[in-house]
Amino acid sequence: MRTVVVIGGGITGLSTAYYLQKSIEHNKLDVKIILVEASDRLGGKIRTLQHDDFIMESGADSIVTRKTNVDPLIEELGIQDEVVYNATGISYIYTEGELKQIPKDAVFGIPLSIESLATTDLISAEGKVEALKDFYTPNDRFTKNDSVGDFLEAFFGKELVEKQISPVLSGVYSGT
Repeated sequence: MRTVVVIGGGITGLSTAYYLQKSIEHNKLDVKIILVEASDRLGGKIRTLQHDDFIMESGADSIVTRKTNVDPLIEELGIQDEVVYNATGISYIYTEGELKQIPKDAVFGIPLSIESLATTDLISAEGKVEALKDFYTPNDRFTKNDSVGDFLEAFFGKELVEKQISPVLSGVYSGT
C-alpha cells in the first residue's frame, strides 16, 4: 500500500484529499491518504462564526458563479440548499463603521468603467485620481512572477487595492 500525505486542511488541502479519494476509489488503487493539519480545526481561513442568531463568514465567504466548475462539486456534496445566492447583485464592504456598496460593474473589486470608479464611496478623490493612471499606463515592467497585489497597486494605486479590490478578493479567495 502506498501513502499520500496532504499537507493542510484548508480548502485546497480538503479539495485535494477529496478528489484523490475519488480517484483512488474509481481506479481501485491501494493507496491511503493522510491529511495533516497544524490547527485543531479544518477549513483553514474559511470559518463560520455564530453569535445568537447572527452568522458571519470569515475568510472566503463566496464563490464565483460565473465559473461553473464548482457547481458539480456543490451537487456532489449535496449542499445545493445551503448555497445562498446574491439575489440583488449588489455587494457591500463594511468599512469606516458603515456598509459601502461595491460598484455593480466591478469584477473582483476592479472597476470596469471610469463612471463606477468616479461614483464609488469606497475611494477618496485622491485615490480615484491615482487609479485613473491605469487608463494611460502601459504594462512595460510586470511579468507572471510579480504578485497580483503589486501589479494591481501599480496600475490602480494603493487605496483602491486596499479598500476595494483586496476585500473582494479576500472574500472569494481568502487572501490576496
